[in-house]
Amino acid sequence: LITGDVSFQLGLFIYYYQFSTEEIPRTDLSMDGTTLLLAALPTDSVYFDSVKSLFENCIDKICAVEQKMIKREDCDDNDSEAYYQVSSYNTKQIGSILYNLSDDQLGEVRYTVEKMGLYAPNTCRWVMNRYQLLCEINHMFSDYWRFWSMLTSVAKQIAVELNKGDNYRFRKERDMLIEYMYVNCSWQPLDYQNEPVKDGVDCICSFAKETIQNPIVYEGLASLMFHFPDSYLERGIAAQIDISDDELTANFMRSNNSVFYMENNIYAYITLLDTNRIPAKMYMACCKILNALIKQSSSKAYYIREYLLKSKKMV
Repeated sequence: LITGDVSFQLGLFIYYYQFSTEEIPRTDLSMDGTTLLLAALPTDSVYFDSVKSLFENCIDKICAVEQKMIKREDCDDNDSEAYYQVSSYNTKQIGSILYNLSDDQLGEVRYTVEKMGLYAPNTCRWVMNRYQLLCEINHMFSDYWRFWSMLTSVAKQIAVELNKGDNYRFRKERDMLIEYMYVNCSWQPLDYQNEPVKDGVDCICSFAKETIQNPIVYEGLASLMFHFPDSYLERGIAAQIDISDDELTANFMRSNNSVFYMENNIYAYITLLDTNRIPAKMYMACCKILNALIKQSSSKAYYIREYLLKSKKMV
C-alpha cells in the first residue's frame, strides 16, 4: 500500500470510502483512515499543491491523537489503540513527502512541521529519522539541514521546557530532542570517513550555544565533539563560553556520558594545539569546564588542568 502505484492507492482509498476525492472528510477520519489517506497521497512534489490541505489534515489528526495519549485522555479509544500499529507507515510516508518537496513548498508547510514537533514529538522524531535516511540513501547529506533548521524554534522551546523540574526523562519530547542532537547515535566506521553531520556544524553549534543549559543538548554537543573533532571540537568549546559554573555542574550531573566526552575533548583540544598560546575566551572556557569536571571527581580533569596552567598561555 505504501509503495504501490499512486493511482491504485487513491483508487483503493476511494473504493474503501465510496466517495470522490472532493468528499474526503477533513476532520473526522479515524487513525486507520488517516493512514490510508496518507498512503494515497503522492510523494512527488508535482502533485503536492493539490493535496497539501489533505496532508495538513493528516498531521492535525496525528497531533490530536498523540496529545490525547501524552495527556492520558481516552487512551482506550480506537485511535489510541491504532496509533502504534500504524505509526511506522505514517512516519515513513510523511518523511517521504517532505523530503521530495522543493524549498518553497517546504516553506509553505513550515507551520505544519512545527506543529508536528510540538504536539506529536514521537511522530516528529521518526519523521526526522526517515528524512535523514533518504538524504543518506541519495548521498545528499547537506539536504537534511534545511529540514533540521525548520525545527530549531520548536527544539528551543522543548529544551527550555524540559529544563523545568526533574521529570524530563519521562517526557516524549525528550526522545525528539535526543534525535535532534544525535545523543544516542551509533556511528559506524564509514561515518568517520564521510561525516554526515559536517554540513550542520553552524546549525548545531548555534543552536547549542542558545540552549547549552539543557543536559540533552549538552551531551549531544559533547558527543559530536568527541566523534568528529575536526568539525566540532573548537566550535563546541566556543559554544560553552557563556555557560555558568552551576549550569555546567548540573549538566554533568543530569546526563549520562558528558563527563567522559568532555574529559577527552578538553584533553584533545589542549594537546593538539600547535602553539602554547590560547585565546583568552577559549582558555577561560577550558578552565571552567575542567573545574566543573573536577567537582565530579574526575582525576583526569585535574591533571589536564595542571597541564593547561603550566604549558599554555592566555592571550
